[in-house]
This record gives sequence, C-alpha cells and structure tokens, in this order.
Amino acid sequence: MRRIVLDAELRAKLNGATAVVEVADEAGNVVGRYVPDEVLERIMARLLPPLSSEELAAARREMLAHGGVTSAELLAGLDAIKREWESRR
Repeated sequence: MRRIVLDAELRAKLNGATAVVEVADEAGNVVGRYVPDEVLERIMARLLPPLSSEELAAARREMLAHGGVTSAELLAGLDAIKREWESRR
C-alpha cells in the first residue's frame, strides 16, 4: 500500500472526519476518497465477518479432504524448494 504524508493544511482539513471524504484536484476532478479507520473497520467487518471456530474447523476438514496439506507438510515443502533454489546459485 502506498503512503501519503499529510502536510499541516491537509491534516487540518481531514481532522475529525467521521465519514468518507472525496479528494479532488484543483479542477474539481475527484482523484480518490479518504476513508477514516473507524469507517473502514465497519465496512470490513460487514464484508469479512470473523469466522467461528466451527467454520474454521469445517474449512480445515474440507481442505484436507481435497488433498490439502498440514502446516508441517507445507513448511517442509517450502524448505525443499528453498534448498533446490539455493543449490542453483
């Protein structure tokens, strides 16, 4: 994610914003929107609600039933790939 460092003037304009704010250039063209953290958190909670432990367990069972791997198997596979890549140097 890119980061923009606010100058004092823009910080003053955005300070206390509790809703989405349009950001426009000098000609009035909208170039983006500023979304305060609390608004973004509410949006994300609706889009991606936390999974219950039962949902996580069911997803884990489904992945393993379809050829999934355990964490240990995944890490071992990554180590093997790393060793092979390093041997080609």
